[in-house]
Amino acid sequence: MDKNFKDDEIVSQLLSGADNYGYFPIFYAIKYNYKNILNVTSRFRVNELKPDIDGNTALHLAVVKGSLDCVEILLSKCPKLLMRRNNEYMSPIELAAVCGRLRITKALLKAGAIWFNEDFGTVNFYLSLIDQFQPNSLMYAAFHGQARILQYLLDTVEGIDPNVRIMTAVDPTRMPKGKNALDLAIDEKNK
Repeated sequence: MDKNFKDDEIVSQLLSGADNYGYFPIFYAIKYNYKNILNVTSRFRVNELKPDIDGNTALHLAVVKGSLDCVEILLSKCPKLLMRRNNEYMSPIELAAVCGRLRITKALLKAGAIWFNEDFGTVNFYLSLIDQFQPNSLMYAAFHGQARILQYLLDTVEGIDPNVRIMTAVDPTRMPKGKNALDLAIDEKNK
């Protein structure tokens, strides 16, 4: 190693290395809810956008772990994380709906879970809230029995339509084509 490296550069290099699962040190800070360590890493060049082998970013992991503090730190450092999808094409807000993370859902919406999707021309829409081409957050909340998330989205998100149906089946065993959020909620309740 070059002896001319500054301490900060060495630490930055250490922080950017991943283990066999694609986990970076920042992921372990989130996994164990070490928000102070997460704050310290902001001094160094850490690429929060780097995903693990499953395509999950640090924000995906913070959502799954239910760490609102880590979610807020990551959003303040790197708002682009809000738009990232993992290998299963799930965004952080969809994961929040699946996991029943109401406070995190609120934080993600407050942070601006709105983005411009180039695939749909000039149409702005809530990230995976109104999306006919794959299951959206409302559908995920209904399908996974997350009534509080479902109710919150219906009550607070302007323009959300519970009647939007899935146009393509991502996985017919989990989320069949032609269903809307209310159909999914009824199906889940009757299991």
